Amino acid sequence: MAVIRPLKLSASGDLIEMSSGEVQLLINEAIRLYGTAPGIELSYDQGSDDGTGFQYKLGAIVENRLQASPLATGSSPWPTPAASTYVATSYEAMMLNMTWRTAFPYKNRAGSSYANQSYPIYYRSGGIVQAASWVDMKDTIIAPALTSLASSAITPAAAAGTYFVSTNTSETDATLVSPNPIAKDTQADIAGFAVGSLPETQDQPDNSQTVDYYLHRVNTPAEVPFTVPAVTLDPEHSINTMSRSVYQDMILHLMQYFAVWGASYNIALRYQTGTSAYLTSIGYNTRGSGITDTYTTSYLRRYEQPNSSTYYSQNVPTGTPSVQTTKYLGVGLS
Repeated sequence: MAVIRPLKLSASGDLIEMSSGEVQLLINEAIRLYGTAPGIELSYDQGSDDGTGFQYKLGAIVENRLQASPLATGSSPWPTPAASTYVATSYEAMMLNMTWRTAFPYKNRAGSSYANQSYPIYYRSGGIVQAASWVDMKDTIIAPALTSLASSAITPAAAAGTYFVSTNTSETDATLVSPNPIAKDTQADIAGFAVGSLPETQDQPDNSQTVDYYLHRVNTPAEVPFTVPAVTLDPEHSINTMSRSVYQDMILHLMQYFAVWGASYNIALRYQTGTSAYLTSIGYNTRGSGITDTYTTSYLRRYEQPNSSTYYSQNVPTGTPSVQTTKYLGVGLS
């Protein structure tokens, strides 16, 4: 770790170390900036990734619903029908897209608004003033900000520009990514299977019990005042306060870069789907509503004799559907 205490210029021109509260405001601003242009985006996309390696689909969410067997027909009591089977629907519409695909500015800052300015300066041992390295910036501001973004929180102050799942199409402090649900939980119409003449239609969902799941992005909070650190300016190597907008450009680029490329430092921001146990095992936090798979595993055999020489039998779903598995959208640092 190389956590530093950036310097600021006082009204009289003295260099003063920032307080821990002022450093925290810099971290908060990094979170806010990320929300304006996330380095890792999720979208609803039924197509394939672009083949660059910077896009990929999150894991499929499979949903099951018990259906009736095919009708068995015979000329004497009673034919034996096949077992009931499941209708399995795979939902795989969440696309992860890495937006920062270029070399990092600390290697080539040409063309950026901060090309001639250092990272914030600080006092090293002995009271010597030194410009922070990109490692110092990562450890002091970027890593804490990304850690917040990868938490289970879904408030703008803590998680701007990150994603969660909800059964609602509208959520406070969030924006709906797509009106299309990323997954559904459906159930068999148990009551419908129990009445009427055979043959029963094999697949009869109870539409009144369907639950839709939607992807939301956490909104960006309002900008709050923060103290801009002092830097050295090239080519004269003078010390001054970086302009607010230039500092914001620098921090946004750092956030975007490390969200995509930070795997070497375990701070790359990533999303995955899975059970709570699985996500916990890989160090990820769950985000929003769990995506349930509710179905009954029971079926019964119905019989009918439509005429004197014909006999029907068919297995149909019965019992009370219950939640069999629950998967979540997870977020974490890799």
